[in-house]
Amino acid sequence: MNKILTLIITGVGGQGILTLSEIIGRALMKKGFNVKSTEIHGLAQRGGSVISHLKAGFTEFSPIADDGSADVVIGLEALETLRTARYMNPKTIVLVNDNIIKPVLPKINIPDKEEIYVRIKKITKNIIKIDADSIARKLNAIQVINTVMLGALAGTEVLPLSSNELLNAIKERIAPKFYLVNELAFNEGYEISKQVISEIGLHLKEKIS
Repeated sequence: MNKILTLIITGVGGQGILTLSEIIGRALMKKGFNVKSTEIHGLAQRGGSVISHLKAGFTEFSPIADDGSADVVIGLEALETLRTARYMNPKTIVLVNDNIIKPVLPKINIPDKEEIYVRIKKITKNIIKIDADSIARKLNAIQVINTVMLGALAGTEVLPLSSNELLNAIKERIAPKFYLVNELAFNEGYEISKQVISEIGLHLKEKIS
């Protein structure tokens, strides 16, 4: 892969966005990539908007993603995913947790999910919706939403990383007592992603190369 791989990971505070970014970054570094990342925290209106920029390649580059440069956007919350639209382009693959966390402040109008996806589809048709919240609740571990989405990312097979390489990065990052539930979450996300991609007929393997 000669290009610089650019990922945007977004959601609200407490969803494990930075941990997810770190795990992907670790796995890419083990593959020999030069990896840079940075994070941006917005106003704390809904638990705090968080965006992590993660870039990997074999040259020197800035950690900040340019507008329209994202290869993959991983959204742990739908509205925050829409907020990153500036980084998307027609080839961007958008993996989104199909859930909205409503603002804690009153009288704030937000678009519903249908409107969110209509807006995103005006930029890219490559949207994979995953109900990561439901999977995490089924596992009695709502904190593994980020791992469900990581498994979904693995299911796309668009990154130069295997499932085992990502699972090893999880194992290195988290306490051993939490690994099993994270492995289950990863595998659930992987299978659902495969199913969704098949159902909507996306062909993604050549999206990033």
